[in-house]
Amino acid sequence: MKTTIKISLFLVIVLFLSCEKDKTTYLPDSILAGQKAGNGIFYFNFEPDVNCIISDPWNKQDTSINFDLNMDGATDFILHREMCNPGALGSDCDEVTLIPFANNEICTIPTEFPNPVVEPCMHSGLDLVDTLPGTTAINEGSYLSNIESLIYHYSWVQNTCTLTEGFWPEVITTNTKYIGFKLVKDNKNYFGWIGMYFDTSAFIENFTITDYAITQEYKE
Repeated sequence: MKTTIKISLFLVIVLFLSCEKDKTTYLPDSILAGQKAGNGIFYFNFEPDVNCIISDPWNKQDTSINFDLNMDGATDFILHREMCNPGALGSDCDEVTLIPFANNEICTIPTEFPNPVVEPCMHSGLDLVDTLPGTTAINEGSYLSNIESLIYHYSWVQNTCTLTEGFWPEVITTNTKYIGFKLVKDNKNYFGWIGMYFDTSAFIENFTITDYAITQEYKE
């Protein structure tokens, strides 16, 4: 009797492993901005949200936040912010950029400035990080860039000029616009989105990242 039970369990295990082995592995080739669920979708909600803020620009004028979105121990993107020293009376500047690492890319809109404004309020010259509405498809058909791109740039010189660049200062509520990206690992392309908005409620305005989702391999 015991021998029969052992044989039966062995056959069940072998059958189970055979079925697992026969399953086909899929990797979605697209994701919708804001999509949180579905086959091959990994979603992560930051708690608390991630704020790109410089709390004391008198002593520290820049900050960087590293993001490892596929959780493999390597940095995928860096969110960087740099401000002028407030001691520079009569002028002000603030810039936030997103930097892709390795072969990773972000959805951007290319820019050209044939008639730059008078110095020192010069355009950054960087492509602008796009603000994708919900349900926008993110895939190989998206405009993707592998270089540092601009989220926000502001410069002001008293009695001379003022300049603001970037689409993200217009996004002041959550779950309305998203950053699209492509992450490359082992010659495979993974697509995703990052939720972000411009928080104006604090004394120092900041860009807040709330959540993200990325495609992943799954079996059927």
